[in-house]
Amino acid sequence: MMQSGDEGAAMASPEDPTSPSALGSVLVDFASAVAHPETPTEILHRLARYCTMLLPVEGAGVLLRDSEGVARFATANDELGCAIEEIELELREGPCLEALNRGQQIAIPDLTEDTSYPAFNERAVAAGLKAIYAVPLHLRDQTLGVVDLVASQPAQLGDTDLATAQMLADIAVAYVVNSRAYTEQAELSKQLQEALNSRVVIEQAKGRLSAWLEIDTGEAFEVLRDYARAHRRPLREVAEQVIVGKLRLKPELGDR
Repeated sequence: MMQSGDEGAAMASPEDPTSPSALGSVLVDFASAVAHPETPTEILHRLARYCTMLLPVEGAGVLLRDSEGVARFATANDELGCAIEEIELELREGPCLEALNRGQQIAIPDLTEDTSYPAFNERAVAAGLKAIYAVPLHLRDQTLGVVDLVASQPAQLGDTDLATAQMLADIAVAYVVNSRAYTEQAELSKQLQEALNSRVVIEQAKGRLSAWLEIDTGEAFEVLRDYARAHRRPLREVAEQVIVGKLRLKPELGDR
C-alpha cells in the first residue's frame, strides 16, 4: 500500500492532466455548477466523470459521510465505480474507507500484489478491479467523503495525476457547499415571499371585513383570527374565502 503516487504511468491517460486545454475545459464545465446550481449528487457525479476523463482510470465512485458519520454510497459513473463502493460498504473494509477515516490519499497500483485488505482485495479482483486510488473530499479540517478511482489493469498514477484528482475533489466540495447554501437561501426566499403574500391576503380581508361590519381593521383581524382558531383553519385560507365572498363573518360570533 502507498500513501501517494510516484512518477510514471502504466496506462496511457485519456487526457494529459497537465494540458491546459484538457484541464481548462473541465474547469470551465465544472464552473457551470456555480452559474446553474446543481444538487450535491449531480456535482459529485461530475467529479467522478471528470476524473475518468483526465486520469488513467476507467471508473470512479464517491462515498459520503451521513449525518451520523457513517459512510454511504453517493454516486458512481460506471459499473466499476459502483462495484468498488458496494464491496467496501458490505465488508466495511478497504482503501476508500481508510482514506475516509484518515483523511489521506490511499494508492494501490496493483491489487493482486497488495496484502493490506485481504477480504476486500479478493472480492475486488474477482469483480475485475486491479488498481484503486482513494482521494479524500476535504472541507477545512473535516473529511466529508472520498472519491475512488479504479482500473481493470494495474495502473500507476503519478504525483501530477493525484494532484489533479485532489484539486477536482476540492473544487467539488466547494461547489457542494455552495449548492447547499444556494438551496437554503432559495428556500428562505420562498418562505419570506409566502409570508409576504399571506400578509397581503390578510390585509385585503381585513379591509373587506372592516367595510362590511363597520369596524376598524384591528377588530377585523381579531374576527379573522378567532374564526381561524375556532375552526382550526389556516388564517390565510380564511382570509382568501372572505375576499372571494365565500365566508361572511360576524364579530360577535366569529362565524358565518
